[in-house]
Amino acid sequence: MLFFTQTVLFHSVLPHKFLWIVPKTALSASKKIHFETPEQSDSVLTLLRGHGCTNTHISKIVSLIPSLILANPEKTLFPKLEFFRSVGFSEADGKFSRSVKSVIEMGFDPLRCSFVKAVQVIYEGTESAWEHRMEVYRRCGWTDYEIMLMFRQGPYIMKSSEKKIMSGMDFLVNRMGWQPAAIARFPIVFLLSLEKRTIPRCSVVKVLRMKGLVKKDLSLSAILACTGRVFLDKFVVKYQEDIPHLFNVYKGKMDFLELDFGSDIRG
Repeated sequence: MLFFTQTVLFHSVLPHKFLWIVPKTALSASKKIHFETPEQSDSVLTLLRGHGCTNTHISKIVSLIPSLILANPEKTLFPKLEFFRSVGFSEADGKFSRSVKSVIEMGFDPLRCSFVKAVQVIYEGTESAWEHRMEVYRRCGWTDYEIMLMFRQGPYIMKSSEKKIMSGMDFLVNRMGWQPAAIARFPIVFLLSLEKRTIPRCSVVKVLRMKGLVKKDLSLSAILACTGRVFLDKFVVKYQEDIPHLFNVYKGKMDFLELDFGSDIRG
């Protein structure tokens, strides 16, 4: 493997027909480049063009993600594009090509799984459905910019129903006291089961916070992203002696409001 520390050397080995696509900003940012063969960048270019990307789109994504031109197309890009084909997408499908272009323009990294999910959401959805979800999230207090940041973290949130979104917000904001900004940092919450995961876990943590046993700024991801076993060990079993009824709260047999721990502490 060759190791380049200067942009000028990067220029010297990159195929000439690929040089037009590398913006000066990307080149100036490329202080240390790992590059195997000139053919590798050629393969990336061919692969992207073969899936409907124009020179303009490729130029834009390379400016956002310079490392893309150094990606191994067989190990990173091609498997994702093959996934699309396996679930019914076609390279010749005009809507598929537009979906890929849209996701690229949104700044998604094609090397990440979120890119695949975003393309799927855009491809399967309609403009009216997208705008409806945007309006629902706006009603929750988020700006379009914040909603797009949430979408980039969890593309499937744009497939959640209005009822699921609003029910989740009602519980998290009105019952648990979470601020919209804190919820936005873990948008995956709108993909989880409210009854089986979010309500039981957040109710337990609410009790622990009211009791002063866990810190106030505990994030939603720390509460909801872990496995059931880890959550039980970390937040229920650990405090069973301090709060004997905690397991009943977790199982939904007792509402946290039935436990008198003084004033409500909001996060």
